[in-house]
Amino acid sequence: LVFYCQMAHEFEVDEVEMQFNKYLSVVPWIEANIPGDARLGSFQSGVLSYFAPQICINLDGVVNHDALLAMRQRRLWQYIRAQRIDYLVDWSVCLNRYLRPTAGVDPVPLEPVFTTMPMKVYRVLHDRSQTGKVNP
Repeated sequence: LVFYCQMAHEFEVDEVEMQFNKYLSVVPWIEANIPGDARLGSFQSGVLSYFAPQICINLDGVVNHDALLAMRQRRLWQYIRAQRIDYLVDWSVCLNRYLRPTAGVDPVPLEPVFTTMPMKVYRVLHDRSQTGKVNP
């Protein structure tokens, strides 16, 4: 039983480290390709907030009540624009699950700029005349 518990704990630690590394994998690209004064938005913002040099706005509402209200009122896109977020960085599943249903616009005006599975980076198209206009 002790061996089983130790193995389960090691698996759990390995799983957490693997997830952490997935989030961390996008940071070098951000550092090299996104201006330092750009603003990032993410539903899973913890690692980005700590490691990326840019400001990262939490969008899932866990630590950002204004984002939660915007999601509930289906005006998250308006909130993203008001916060002057330049790039969305997250897993595709988070963008599909949380952004599309709560954005209040369709299609969500984003331009894909980088992918390192499972993370994706989209440039926010504040002006609808810009190219891109894709749903994540």
